[in-house]
Amino acid sequence: MSPAFVENTLLMTGAITASVGVMALAPRFALKISFGLNVGDNAVTLFLARLCGILVFGVGILLVLSAWRPESRDLILGLAVWEKSLVVLMLGLGLARRRFGRQVLPTLIFDATCVGLYLAIFAAGHVALVA
Repeated sequence: MSPAFVENTLLMTGAITASVGVMALAPRFALKISFGLNVGDNAVTLFLARLCGILVFGVGILLVLSAWRPESRDLILGLAVWEKSLVVLMLGLGLARRRFGRQVLPTLIFDATCVGLYLAIFAAGHVALVA
């Protein structure tokens, strides 16, 4: 796997992941667009949406950082695989139980694709070290 491909993949997927930070700034808008939810003024829901937005924003920024800092890449890829796998699992279960509509499919597909890419990048890096 070429270094340029790895860097570009981490930059693009990191920037897209970091865009979830909008949820911290405008949770009602983000929840409406992402999940079709009208939460009104439910303080707990708004707090949790903001918290989720901040945490996922942090993962996105770390992914961007890992594009330029290969020494930190393994740890950051492990964190991102964990976070995105949980999102895929939760959204998949929500779809299976008909708790979410189809509007979550782009997030589910993106995060599942990222998990595969990150595992491939991780594996390719370790194969290169062994060989």
